[in-house]
Amino acid sequence: MFVTWSNRARDSTSARPISKPAYELPAGEDAAIRRYVRFGNPYDAVATRNGRTLWLEAKGTETKGAAVIVSRREVQWAREHVGDCVLGVLSDVVFRPDGEVDPESGMFRVFTWYPDGGALSARDYDFTPAEDDRQN
Repeated sequence: MFVTWSNRARDSTSARPISKPAYELPAGEDAAIRRYVRFGNPYDAVATRNGRTLWLEAKGTETKGAAVIVSRREVQWAREHVGDCVLGVLSDVVFRPDGEVDPESGMFRVFTWYPDGGALSARDYDFTPAEDDRQN
């Protein structure tokens, strides 16, 4: 059984659509996949096995996948669910000339998704100007 992310998920480096199975559950395991829905959630899929819930965050990229882009909400969710989150990274994705993913391309790896256990770097900031700095 495969847990898949949105059939039209976006490559985190180019925003092009990709589609690939994300996580293969071991054969014979009693697992129920409740959702594959990406939109509106800080995770991509949920699997429940023997009463335990596992949250999957899936990333795809044309790069080697040494680093992937994650959102604030994804980081917060993983921090709040330590030990119950995995990060699936499909790297080395190749697009054919017609824009479709070459199904033979890509290397898939699954990691424990614990943001404070790896290198988490800020990509942007929120800035709120001070009212005293207003010019008009």
